[in-house]
Amino acid sequence: MEQAEIDARNVGLSKTSIQVYGQNLGAVRLYKRLGYKFAKSAAVQDHPCQPYYTGDVLLLMKEL
Repeated sequence: MEQAEIDARNVGLSKTSIQVYGQNLGAVRLYKRLGYKFAKSAAVQDHPCQPYYTGDVLLLMKEL
């Protein structure tokens, strides 16, 4: 994640974002510890190839 943020800054970006399933509490905690903040959520859409999560997909954003 650190290298991705460095690369983003190097090309002039001021923000980065990630989407994570709301049920994946470990990932949500990790990204919040890294400085990502909740931006919005949307219901998981049905798809035959997804890992069959339910609930919401969270958009987390971080100012660089």
